[in-house]
Amino acid sequence: FFFSSRRRHTRCREVSWARRCVQETGYQRRVHGIQQIQIQVQAIPPSFDTIKERVEALLKKTCTDILAPQKYDAKEAPNWAHTISENVVKLLPEISKEFKYSVTCIILSKTECGLHMSSSCYWNSQTDGSVAYKYEGDMFCILTVFAFSIQAQVINLSLIHIS
Repeated sequence: FFFSSRRRHTRCREVSWARRCVQETGYQRRVHGIQQIQIQVQAIPPSFDTIKERVEALLKKTCTDILAPQKYDAKEAPNWAHTISENVVKLLPEISKEFKYSVTCIILSKTECGLHMSSSCYWNSQTDGSVAYKYEGDMFCILTVFAFSIQAQVINLSLIHIS
């Protein structure tokens, strides 16, 4: 604050203006060569559509790197699923830190078994999104990423110019 503590409690006109400056926003005022401008800024939350292709490429690369050299083994499948999920969760913030992520990974043997899966979310369809990727090699791997936008906060800026 630019006033001394001694003058803060006096009743002069400039000090009462200073008290009003702390409470009001969105204006510009000049008193005795001191100009204070207060601005409110609100950032627009990002859309998942802007990073969807890069997330798909990440899922494809992660699955291929880990599963391509492997033959299906029921004892190792939980470890692979955990490794894939952890790697994807660690790499997603490198694409965008403006989302919270949830990752699921299912690994199945390539037999005549069936799998039916469904997911549903309550979210903002303009900013949030999901991607599903199916890897098919010696086994099936189904990776799903859900991304939830972290809402932008209002930022108050106070600029003081003394001329």
